[in-house]
Amino acid sequence: MSQDVAAPIIRILKTATCSNLTNKSTLGYHIGCNDQSEICFRISSNSGGGYFSTNWIPLKAILSAMEQAPKPLTSFALMPLFAGKSINTQSFLWATLLAEGLVQRDAENPRVYVACPLDAFQAEMDLLIASDTNLPVPAQITGKGVIKNKRLVVDPATLIKPRSRGRPKKSKSAATKP
Repeated sequence: MSQDVAAPIIRILKTATCSNLTNKSTLGYHIGCNDQSEICFRISSNSGGGYFSTNWIPLKAILSAMEQAPKPLTSFALMPLFAGKSINTQSFLWATLLAEGLVQRDAENPRVYVACPLDAFQAEMDLLIASDTNLPVPAQITGKGVIKNKRLVVDPATLIKPRSRGRPKKSKSAATKP
């Protein structure tokens, strides 16, 4: 018999939005902390059509993945954190790191990034942690960034059948000419 493991309780310190790396959609994200004050990130919405994982990712794991990744840095540095998950999540998370100032585009090659000092970001998070900030999340987050609603129950008798498209079918007698 297996025991259910409770998900860690994360206090949401900050909710924000940013553009994805291609500037084609807007991402929503949360920054939170667990009971040991470890900072975590998660993607909460995407105005575009891509799926993503809503799992919390510890900043410690993100920094470790970046440290171990080949240089120059790209969003592929985060690939080990999302094995078996949507490939969009790594680039979406990378966009949040860019928005928070944890990485910046390389001056010589804007397709790659360099890691930035954490001081300003850490100071902001320390203030939010110390203030017991815990922002509410109004609805369940899904991988498409939409709110899950209860299913609408429809009475089949009230449904209207769709009209057929295309040409009307010819009768057999008209189809066979002598």
